[in-house]
Amino acid sequence: MIHELYANKSSFKKIQFNKGINIILAEGDDNTENSRNGLGKTTLVHIIHFCLGGTPNKKYLPEDTFNDWEFTISIDISNEKIYAKRSFNDKSIIIVEGNFSKFPLKPTYSEEKEIYFYTLNEWKEVLGTSLLGLKNEKEFRFKPTFRKVISYFIRRDEDIKKSPFKTSSTYSNIDVIDCTSFCVGLDWKLMSKYKEYTDEVKKLNENFSNLKNLHGSKGQLVPEVNRLNKDITKIKNDLDNYRVHESYKQIEKSADILSREIQELFERTIFLNKKIDIYEESIKEEKIDDINVEEIYNEINFYFPDNVKKTISESKEFHKNIISNRTNFLKTEIQSIKNELVLINQEIENKSDKKAEYMDILNNFGALNEYNNMQKYYAEQKSEYESIVAVIKQFDEISDKKNKLKIKLLDLESRFQINYDENKNHLNSLINTFSDNSSYLYDVPGDLIIECSEKGFEYSVDIPRINSTGKTKMIVLCYDLMLLENFVDYNYIDFLIHDSNIFDGVDSRQYASALNLIYEKTTKFDMQYICMLNSDSIPDNLNFNIADHVVLELNDNSIEGTLLGFEF
Repeated sequence: MIHELYANKSSFKKIQFNKGINIILAEGDDNTENSRNGLGKTTLVHIIHFCLGGTPNKKYLPEDTFNDWEFTISIDISNEKIYAKRSFNDKSIIIVEGNFSKFPLKPTYSEEKEIYFYTLNEWKEVLGTSLLGLKNEKEFRFKPTFRKVISYFIRRDEDIKKSPFKTSSTYSNIDVIDCTSFCVGLDWKLMSKYKEYTDEVKKLNENFSNLKNLHGSKGQLVPEVNRLNKDITKIKNDLDNYRVHESYKQIEKSADILSREIQELFERTIFLNKKIDIYEESIKEEKIDDINVEEIYNEINFYFPDNVKKTISESKEFHKNIISNRTNFLKTEIQSIKNELVLINQEIENKSDKKAEYMDILNNFGALNEYNNMQKYYAEQKSEYESIVAVIKQFDEISDKKNKLKIKLLDLESRFQINYDENKNHLNSLINTFSDNSSYLYDVPGDLIIECSEKGFEYSVDIPRINSTGKTKMIVLCYDLMLLENFVDYNYIDFLIHDSNIFDGVDSRQYASALNLIYEKTTKFDMQYICMLNSDSIPDNLNFNIADHVVLELNDNSIEGTLLGFEF
């Protein structure tokens, strides 16, 4: 229960709260439009949030305006009435007074200032544990917190949306599901784990896709890595058996020179052998048969005189001498060439033997720079091999993680159902309470739908066959009353606060029924309800005297009639 709220400024109207319904009533000129706006109703809700660890709203509590303000709230925590003061000039601590002996976390005492105080996080932890039964579950990335859950019990203007489950547009879907699961008594940790696992699967799928786009599929990489493995194994073996000769390059150069010289000698032998063939053919062709020219001419009755006969005989002898001399010359040349060929062949043999020695060295040894190049190539191929192996390993690790996550998700699916079945009676009680609340307002039972699927818990709510403009807000009210009744059963938070817009657009009949329902519930279960109402919208047919429950009146007659006592 909240007992009172006040500030360090005399212009602020101190408020005393009671059990049951507490009304902050805004009076105004019925003939002036919006005369009840700006009196401080919504600001009051934000002040209470500020006292309970909330971040001040810049619109309603601008820091440059409230920099020297302090607000104090008196509230029951762990069945003890305490006072908690928070100032704008040091929002990081909350000064407390009261009996803290039963508190789950004791405040720190400052001997210098003679005060007990909590840090902001400690204060929210104390409130979460005492008012809501929250535990500090540090290992969970997604979890309900005091500031998230308290918004269901202190609804600001922006907290009353189309759905009672989402109190702020800044909250993610998992925030809504976790908080709702916690509030209705289901295991929110299962939903948190499911979110973590599905987010991890999504991230793994993205990584898998990125790897594939960058390197190709695993199936494409396996043949490549096998080929590289074969290559580097061979290169490694060659390197292990490689022997470096210090004069390898000089020997290689000498072997090249010998090869050229041997080639030149071979070409010389070919030339000389062809020359021998030509000479031998010339000798054959230059043999002259012993032809008697005189007889040939006598056969045609032509006779040479004696002096001519002598000349013919001399010519024939001269010709024979020429042929004989030429033949002897050719034979001499042939013999000379053959002698040269013998020498050349001997030289070829000697050079070939020497080249063979060089080649034997070259075949069994290698050059240092060639060895270094082989090492460099080996290192490059090995690096590429290891790189591809690492990529394949990443593919395997991703697949392995995904398979493990699939197993965890399958396990969660069964645990969802188990948790749902274990709490079915409790859930049915909540569903019936919501149905009764909505029937009280509309004579039609509303549906609070809590379902369990393979994806976890799902929530929806509606009042069928009702199309009233204020139906959504009355759904929120029915839902909040249901939650409050549930938490009171467990001796936790016992107050509910609504801004005046909870009744905006609501038909007069449902408006009255809602206030009557609140009156009955708070009386029956010893609960506290604080609401901001406009005097011109108070409905008739109430089951209680509303004047008995007004704890503060605000008006626009003067600036002193507003909550803060000044304008900003």
